[in-house]
Amino acid sequence: MNIKVNKAKIKEMRKEKGWSQNQLAKQSGISLSTIERIEKKGSCRIESIKPIATVFEIDFKEFLEKENKDISSLIKIERENLTSVLPPLERYKELLTRPDEWFKDIHNVNYAYHKLFPEFRIEFSEPEDMYEPFCEFYPNNAGDMGTAYFKYNSNTLFEWKYVYCDGMRKMLPCPKIQYIKNELGENWFYYYDMSDINGTFLQFLTDNNFDLTSRGSGAPFLIFEDQEDLKLFTDYLINNAEVIRKTKADHVPDPKNYDRPINFEFLSKAKIIYNKMPSLKIYYI
Repeated sequence: MNIKVNKAKIKEMRKEKGWSQNQLAKQSGISLSTIERIEKKGSCRIESIKPIATVFEIDFKEFLEKENKDISSLIKIERENLTSVLPPLERYKELLTRPDEWFKDIHNVNYAYHKLFPEFRIEFSEPEDMYEPFCEFYPNNAGDMGTAYFKYNSNTLFEWKYVYCDGMRKMLPCPKIQYIKNELGENWFYYYDMSDINGTFLQFLTDNNFDLTSRGSGAPFLIFEDQEDLKLFTDYLINNAEVIRKTKADHVPDPKNYDRPINFEFLSKAKIIYNKMPSLKIYYI
């Protein structure tokens, strides 16, 4: 829901601070494109104007145009639309798909919260050293893992592990694992399910771009629209061992660097086959 704001006042106060649009974006936690749009069009969502008002140390209502007289009613309606229809888990999944509406500075603070609905808050534990096979696909194979606590007010509704790859350069949700067995033996691959919280958490952490790479390399994580697509792909691998055998793997880490048996070649092949399946919605190449 967009509201009309006094773009001239915002621009004037920004210049009084000696800030560029980019500096205001960094101070408020709002994207630069949103700041540019506000100053050009004079409209934005309620959750965008609040942090801007905060950095200028004024009430956000001072930025509102006269036609937004009953702003409290607007906020109440938007809150009721979200909270009265969806159960807590579904509410989280809905909000996580709009990462630009959240305050998050994960490399500097250990929490994130929704700007309009701050009762929705994610707290991140301190990450600890870990080592998983997918770390080998990044330039630096150092990995860390922690826990994200998804809170509603003071209650933790659920938890999910998160990982740092490439020496703390790339943060992602911990992927799920799917096992398969065919004439080539037993294998498995990593995946995210967009119909589940680990998929929407990925959407949140990657700011909707689903970029799994760091410094030009990335693990062969697969992303599925839902469980139906996951089953379609799994069944294909089970029934097409010859396709797997003929697929040429690329970027295969040396298994000697890992102290447990792991088929890096299969992980690479699975991603290549996934990218070529026309029946799947591909989130990345």
